[in-house]
Amino acid sequence: MLKYDIKHNKVLEWIIAVISVMIAATFYALAVTIFISPHKLLAGGVSGIALIFGRLFATETISETNIAGVLSFTFNVPLLILAWKKLNIKFAILSSVHVITVSILMTFLPDNLNTIIFKDAWDSINTLDAAIFAGAIVGVSTGFSFHMGASSGGMDIIAYYYSSKKQVTVGRLNTFINAAIIILSIVLFPDEGVEKAMYTLIYIFINSLALDAVFNRNKKNMIHIITNKGEDVSKFIMTNFYRGVTQIDAKGAYTGNHKDFLYIVATSFETLEIAKEIKKFDPDCFITVIPVSKVYGRFINREFH
Repeated sequence: MLKYDIKHNKVLEWIIAVISVMIAATFYALAVTIFISPHKLLAGGVSGIALIFGRLFATETISETNIAGVLSFTFNVPLLILAWKKLNIKFAILSSVHVITVSILMTFLPDNLNTIIFKDAWDSINTLDAAIFAGAIVGVSTGFSFHMGASSGGMDIIAYYYSSKKQVTVGRLNTFINAAIIILSIVLFPDEGVEKAMYTLIYIFINSLALDAVFNRNKKNMIHIITNKGEDVSKFIMTNFYRGVTQIDAKGAYTGNHKDFLYIVATSFETLEIAKEIKKFDPDCFITVIPVSKVYGRFINREFH
């Protein structure tokens, strides 16, 4: 019966994760189709590159977002294979769900979806409004995907990989990539390049603010665990999350019973997963999570385990 419950819970967790990522991906695709593309803005990373090609080869019958949807999926295939082989299988699967959902929606959503939804009110939405709305929506949806253990694919996969293997920060790599995309857009579309590039910078800035507000991947937490199974829990964390654990003998002041007090520092990406897994080990354990502003000493930013 216990094995059945564990298996059932795992299936339910996967279903919830897949549906959640699909919802986040839907908002991402809507932001690109409704706000970014009509105002000739650019997204960051692979989506931005796909939109450039879409803008170059769009016709009267095939819109730039339709082309970008197909190209975005094509560009993401080798990156998803990289995630599958080098990072984490769950991350790769859920990121694939995000990429496929976005690509399908961008390919088949009508290019006049903005006027269908807003009707006459669309004329009052200028490029600055579009950059702000798109940045907020994409940032929140991407952050939500991160919470579920996925990403929006593309450069996030490359950034995560190189940040763990080459000690290059994710932010620095993303900034370099986005800057290259903006420069390329100025070269290819000189008539509107500089103006649209400035609005794209606003979009990227709002996107970053929204993403950090929802999920800060570099944020670290101090996790305190009070449990009766200190040895088992410590071994599980060190084996599966590769995090050091400080174990202290403690005693409940009210009951006088012996307890194990565990102290761990982990990234935000790991914290929810650690708490969820430890609760399976010891449903009666007590867990507190405290944000950490600085860590001095040896701490490796492992996003995947």
